[in-house]
Amino acid sequence: MKINNLQYQASNGSWIDCENRTDRLIDKCAEYNNYSEIEILERLENGQKLEYGLDWCSYIRVKPECNPLSEAEQDYHRNMYKCDNETLDY
Repeated sequence: MKINNLQYQASNGSWIDCENRTDRLIDKCAEYNNYSEIEILERLENGQKLEYGLDWCSYIRVKPECNPLSEAEQDYHRNMYKCDNETLDY
């Protein structure tokens, strides 16, 4: 089992793709939580956010998938864009 879309939390609260740090962060997480690598991967795949250190932001997670907008949401944004770009005559 391999996770390619892992993220870690930065000190400003944002989430950053792990890229080449994935294996190292999984190892740190396994050691910190006293779990096997398989347990870590299963928990991440199940949507858990796991700690890998003592800092408040020492978390890893699987990157959430972007949900496409519904047709109603797309219409709303199209209409808002039209309103923003119209010139109003007073």
